[in-house]
Amino acid sequence: MGNKDTALVVGVGASHGLGAAAARRFAREGLLVVVAGRTAEKVERVAEEISASGGSAEAVTGDAAIEENAIRFVETAEAKGPLAIVLQNSGSNRQDPFLELAAADFETIWREHCLAGFLTGRESARRMVPRGSRNDFVYWWVRVATWLGTVRGVWGREGGTASCFAKHGA
Repeated sequence: MGNKDTALVVGVGASHGLGAAAARRFAREGLLVVVAGRTAEKVERVAEEISASGGSAEAVTGDAAIEENAIRFVETAEAKGPLAIVLQNSGSNRQDPFLELAAADFETIWREHCLAGFLTGRESARRMVPRGSRNDFVYWWVRVATWLGTVRGVWGREGGTASCFAKHGA
């Protein structure tokens, strides 16, 4: 295990999005950043941007809604150094009219947002809590991106209802 604290950012989306911005900020603060997500091109681009700016980053690809991937993301970060912060920001930005949303489509959205958050949070907490992180802190950092997504869904653009529901496990 390395000595430098790590940040795990799951779900960077476009390089100008919330996850990518957080990853860059964590790197500027001196953390080694593990950038994880479903699209290799996106996570690699963000990791390369961080490295080019003098930070330390590694890209890991996979779907956080699959338990083995969530475990691998956390293990990869912990192998670099103790987890200091985790941002779970995965999920698509689908815009489905609520009254027309099929149950199977909602389940997909729920897996991306809610299940991925649970798996990432649980695996991170299994490592962080024994080192002194408090349970309410663990819950808070898993839900930050969820709250921001809710603001978008409720006060933002039309069609965000399904993502909002999924983020909160409804």
